[in-house]
Amino acid sequence: MTPEKQVSPVIRISQGERDASARATHLEAATRKFLVTTNERKQMSTKTNFKRIALVAVASLGLGLLSSAPSQATTAAPTITSVNGTGGVSTKVMADSLTAATLTISTFMDTSGDSLTVQVLPANTLAEGTTTDALMHLTDTGFVGTVVGTAPVGSSHTTASAITRNQTLVSAISARSDTVGVVDGASSGIYVISRDTLIAAAGNVKATFKFQLDSFYVSTGGDFTPGTYTYTVNVRSYNAGIASTAIQQTVSIVVARTTAAAALIATAVNGGLSSVSLGDTQANLGDATDTGPTTTDSSIAVASTASTTDVGFVRVRLRNTAGGNAQESVTATISAGRIGDGTTMGRSIVLAYTNADVTATYKDLTVEADGASGVASIVISTPSYTFPAKTVTFYADTTDKITAATYASVIGASGIGVHGSQFDAAGVSWGAGTAVYAYSSDTTIISTYGTACTYNPTLKVALCTLAGVKNGTANITLRDASTVALSTKVSNAVAVKVNLNQAASVALAFNKATYVPGEKATLQITVKDAAGATLPAATYTNLFATGGLVSSSSLTAVSSTVIGSVSVVTSSNVAASTDTPIVTADPIGQITVFMPMAGGTVTLTGKGGTSLPTSGQVALTVSATVNDNAAAALAAVTALATTVASLKTLITTLTNLVLKIQKKVKA
Repeated sequence: MTPEKQVSPVIRISQGERDASARATHLEAATRKFLVTTNERKQMSTKTNFKRIALVAVASLGLGLLSSAPSQATTAAPTITSVNGTGGVSTKVMADSLTAATLTISTFMDTSGDSLTVQVLPANTLAEGTTTDALMHLTDTGFVGTVVGTAPVGSSHTTASAITRNQTLVSAISARSDTVGVVDGASSGIYVISRDTLIAAAGNVKATFKFQLDSFYVSTGGDFTPGTYTYTVNVRSYNAGIASTAIQQTVSIVVARTTAAAALIATAVNGGLSSVSLGDTQANLGDATDTGPTTTDSSIAVASTASTTDVGFVRVRLRNTAGGNAQESVTATISAGRIGDGTTMGRSIVLAYTNADVTATYKDLTVEADGASGVASIVISTPSYTFPAKTVTFYADTTDKITAATYASVIGASGIGVHGSQFDAAGVSWGAGTAVYAYSSDTTIISTYGTACTYNPTLKVALCTLAGVKNGTANITLRDASTVALSTKVSNAVAVKVNLNQAASVALAFNKATYVPGEKATLQITVKDAAGATLPAATYTNLFATGGLVSSSSLTAVSSTVIGSVSVVTSSNVAASTDTPIVTADPIGQITVFMPMAGGTVTLTGKGGTSLPTSGQVALTVSATVNDNAAAALAAVTALATTVASLKTLITTLTNLVLKIQKKVKA
């Protein structure tokens, strides 16, 4: 066997041998050399990678697959910041830039042709529903290069005109000849922010725009409508002329209301300034812009037969404390029939007082019959106020009863003598629907026969005018048709006199014999014929002689007719009023006064005037007593005081006499 050949330990270690004897012999050397060997291997690995990358790059360049220059940069996505404005109420265009809305745009540009476009869209809305244009102008820039403005057709700016700091992009505002930055339909302004082609350096570009309201649509001296005006802005970025990014941003201008303006739009209803009116037609509802109706309420009475026909109209005007339009919900209730806005109808409904109602300054409701009869109560209310009730009468279309009553006890050749009412089976008056006809029992005295009476909405009765033919008395009845044959109902009979005689005398009388100080009194004036019978209603232009009646004491007139007047109007009176407080069927004149505050007798004196024959132009007098109880009581107290004083004197005298007598007795 061939002896084993000796191998150097160094060679065994370099070849990676790991026998026990080598490790034992060369442990120290291996330990000392280990770290050096490891680092050498890492260095060899890194160099190898670099060589590989270099080889790939060289190969790529050699093949022409990649350029050795850096790739082209892109325009950075713009950053947009908006701050809402507070436009105030100024009518001047861009009057105060401090209240404007602000839009700031910034981006990075490094290539000629990089740009941003800024466009305000024409669509803009206001909270209250109106539209108003906005103006946009450049107020600040920060950039490398030049900002260039591009204007649409009709603008005074050219494509290449440079825009400097604080330059407005609109000219001739008052003439509206420049549409740049003005939002009015399709001609919205478009601005271009771009790099100057002569400058190659890269850099950040920033531009700040301000938005203000255009007052072109605001009348001279007026104000902008309060609210929030919101506009949409489109910002697009272009990389070397190629569209890159599109961003949409909104900006608003808030026009605040003044305290007074806010008060005018307060929603709570002020009952004193608000109103509800009732009409049989819309024309009778009153002026739409008034705080109250210009006409009185109509008296409405209609058949209760169910129908969609409007039989009445209700106009609701809601006003707040400042006199502006309030806007609370409206609740309408009716006890018979239906009420509503034509679409929503019922016995009780709730409707909105809409913006359209505010513009019109009122809300109209309609009334319909639903088959129920009776006097319907209509109540209109809001959450803060309830209006006084209105009434509409619904009657059954079949007459059950007619009643007649005296209007005047005596008529002349023509005059109202009777009034009547018509009722259904439930006792509901036909009101304005009343249709009755007067019939005379003796047409030789009163010739009226089958003549229609006229409904009076104030008195709520039908008044029947009769024709007097000769002196005498006739009975008047009322029927529900113009002929006896057609009528089904007849009223009670009412006697009416006819007096065609001339005036012969006048009689005066107070309504009372005695009054307390300051009490209201009414003088009654009755004109009579030669036989002493009361004459019918008439106007006497000179019933008294010049100076009229003269009072012995100072009187204060209540009515429009004064004591000193020579003219007198006589009439019957079925309803008391301030001027005519005495209800009477006999035609009389009434003069109402306040008695004096002092007690005593009040006497009126005068003389008959030329409206009377010579025999009637005689002295006239009438008296009444004013009992001043306070004065009488004071007089009694004064008399008592005098009596007490006298008694005191007498007692003193008697006392002195008794003392004298006592002295003499002792002496």
